[in-house]
Amino acid sequence: MKPQSLDSEDKDSVVRDMAIAPLYRRLLGAGFDHLPEPLRALHDLQGQSLYEGRAEVTRGPNPLARLIAGLLGLPEEGQDVPVTVEFRRDGIGEIWTRNFGNRRFATQLRPVPNTDGGKLSERFGPFALTMDLVPRSDGLELVPLHFTAFGLPIPRWLAIRSTAREVVRAGRYGFDVTIDLPVLGRLVGYRGWLEPVETPTDCAGRADVVMLFDGVCNLCSGAVSFLIRHDREGRVRFAAMQSTPGQKLLRELALPLTDFETVAVLADGRLYTESDAVLRLAAELPRPWRWLASLRIVPQTLRDRAYLWVARNRYRFLGRRSVCFAPDAETRDRFLI
Repeated sequence: MKPQSLDSEDKDSVVRDMAIAPLYRRLLGAGFDHLPEPLRALHDLQGQSLYEGRAEVTRGPNPLARLIAGLLGLPEEGQDVPVTVEFRRDGIGEIWTRNFGNRRFATQLRPVPNTDGGKLSERFGPFALTMDLVPRSDGLELVPLHFTAFGLPIPRWLAIRSTAREVVRAGRYGFDVTIDLPVLGRLVGYRGWLEPVETPTDCAGRADVVMLFDGVCNLCSGAVSFLIRHDREGRVRFAAMQSTPGQKLLRELALPLTDFETVAVLADGRLYTESDAVLRLAAELPRPWRWLASLRIVPQTLRDRAYLWVARNRYRFLGRRSVCFAPDAETRDRFLI
């Protein structure tokens, strides 16, 4: 008996289901359901989730390796270090933001296109590591395949060496990660456990920073696209002022509902407008863009005068859209709805 072929509607349904499935479920396929329950729970990510736990962190003895680890913002050495990790879906991938004590760093996870299933790319700044996800009887192993820096492939003998395993420890999600450098030895290693402290629904609506922008302004829409590309940790969320959530926020903040002359930023329990809003957004970006925040030393009167001149001429400079800016499928979760 010949297998039935999918008609176009069925194919669309399969593609749609795969597109919305969590990243690890897509990569592992049927193997996902055979993972231990704590691993399945962590990776069955629907929006956002927050986990906390403890870890033992080690660094190698080489002074140069320790200096590099510090410059990269990797965890400091310690026993029983408090850990929190925020997991957030980001289009077709995920962003993991880790806090080890007072050290915070984020990585961006993406499926590797045009490969057989199970290939994962993890990006940290200009570095990216491609790994194969290999289910084991006691958990999951992430096997490194190749490494790039600034988009260029690095020979294996020069590349960072990494081992990573996910296991179950005392009924909780456990992790064991080491990162080594050629010649210099151990960069960092961390081993510990995590457990959920919020459900994905509980924290899906939370945002560290919210930007309200003119949705028909090409300059404003370009700024939003720039922030989405460079804010790898996904701390900034957006709302067009013309949208329903945008109008609601404008009313609550007692800001004009039309005739927008300023971007508005909500952060730290405060409202930022005009040049202060732009500099507050810059503070969320990686270097070198973050350095723009140092322009706060310029007197606010001068900054705001320059900002308002650009704002009042923004349509003349770059024109306006015929319809309000709308996110695509990959960036929709960055917008208030």
